[in-house]
Amino acid sequence: ATSNPSGFKAIGPILTANEYVKRTNAAIYPGDMVHMDPIGGKISVATAGSTNLVGVCIGYRAATDTDIFVADDPDQNYYVQLYGTTASAQTAVGRNVDLLATAGNATHFRSAQRAGSGAVTLATAQLRILALHPTDGATASGRVRVVINEHHFAKKTGGVASA
Repeated sequence: ATSNPSGFKAIGPILTANEYVKRTNAAIYPGDMVHMDPIGGKISVATAGSTNLVGVCIGYRAATDTDIFVADDPDQNYYVQLYGTTASAQTAVGRNVDLLATAGNATHFRSAQRAGSGAVTLATAQLRILALHPTDGATASGRVRVVINEHHFAKKTGGVASA
């Protein structure tokens, strides 16, 4: 597959979407994974270290916008391009990976995020890889189906850690 990251795309119907207050004064692009800030409960673009992931931005939000719509159901599945080699894609299903939080594309108003800021692993990470994309297969830069592991609204037995 060709390397052409475009962020996270919800699969099937969007299970829930809600409006949040945007913390950052930067643009947020459609397909950007976002997280809940520990200060004031506002939304920012997620990074590889974010643990309170909320979901994926729906639509473009300019730097001056103060609100954001997010597909935020903990069970929502997404397709996203995997940053890695054919070998990493071949062993990806059932494993975990963090996101690669690349800056959005200001020309085409779209996310450039991908899965795979580190190795595909059995250790704790932000995303769980559920399947390879049916048309991409196990190829370098192929798309994978993921669900958020470190979701802010997931059912947890302990408190939610700060980001």
